Amino acid sequence: MTIIRVNLHDNVNGRNNIATFNNVESAIGTGVLVADCLDITGVATGVTLARNGNFTANGGNSGIATVSPDADFPPEFFQGYHYANSTDVAGATLTHGNLPPGAAYTLKLAGHSSSADRDTDFFATGGSPSPAFYDNIASTTPTTPVTITGTVPGNGEITISTALYTLYSFVNGWQLEYADGPTPIRKSSTFDVETTLGTITTATLNSVNVFDHITGQVGTTLSFEGAATDEITTSGAYDLVLGDGTGTETITVQVNVVGLASFNINKDGADQGSLTDVEFIILTGAAGSRAINQQITGITTTAGGDTGAIEITDTSLNDGDTVMVAQRSDTVGGGAFHPATLGLI
Repeated sequence: MTIIRVNLHDNVNGRNNIATFNNVESAIGTGVLVADCLDITGVATGVTLARNGNFTANGGNSGIATVSPDADFPPEFFQGYHYANSTDVAGATLTHGNLPPGAAYTLKLAGHSSSADRDTDFFATGGSPSPAFYDNIASTTPTTPVTITGTVPGNGEITISTALYTLYSFVNGWQLEYADGPTPIRKSSTFDVETTLGTITTATLNSVNVFDHITGQVGTTLSFEGAATDEITTSGAYDLVLGDGTGTETITVQVNVVGLASFNINKDGADQGSLTDVEFIILTGAAGSRAINQQITGITTTAGGDTGAIEITDTSLNDGDTVMVAQRSDTVGGGAFHPATLGLI
């Protein structure tokens, strides 16, 4: 599990930056606020934090919270806040990006300002309850942060938003805890998953029956042969749904498909559209000792001469590897020879 904490505060010394938090002072300005959020141990996570619209302002006071109701947040966390009124609340949202798609997450959020008539409704993408009501009591003892749980969407983004329960919405910040993403599986590679069920009797991956690709189950470990992922053509997070005749379990599987980005077939300055016989020969090794890795025939082009992504099936070649590509077409003659870098398609 990874834990990220965010502190939205004003600019008064003593409640500015809190250790183990990603601290944001200004309530104004859109775009990326934190390009690489740190976890509570100070390690970079690669998760971003962006603001999509300005808050009305920030504020705070060292006297509005003297104790904390939650061990994860010191009193200083509740002493500063950003807030939005009816004009700004729709746009004053914050988005975490680059989270692992399909990962379970838990958010703890607070909006304390020691004002009894300034309650806040919190929302988060893919989470519930929706909304989560934060009771902003007139006391120096804040109420316990509200909790939203959910699943990270396929685009890896969670947007946190608020609604006006009364006149304003307040946000002190939050703690985001999320499960580490699934270990990527190279397409056509064998792989194992852990299940909480009994003996598995059904299995589908991306809604395709893959039960016949199970090679064995030892305790909670279920093994699949590489053909289980053969029908997947695009890298992404896919649902593996298992059943044991009594219950079901959904496990997110990240499948990586390696290949070449779309090529434009061009001759004498003109796109070569609507071809059906383009051939690619993939070569590896240094000049003078190159070896043919695979030959791909029957590649087609669009009217604009584009091939679309081309999958590389040899699992010894990986994302980031450089290969030499020879390409040609009998229909138009000629060809080209050039280096290319493999990527996820």
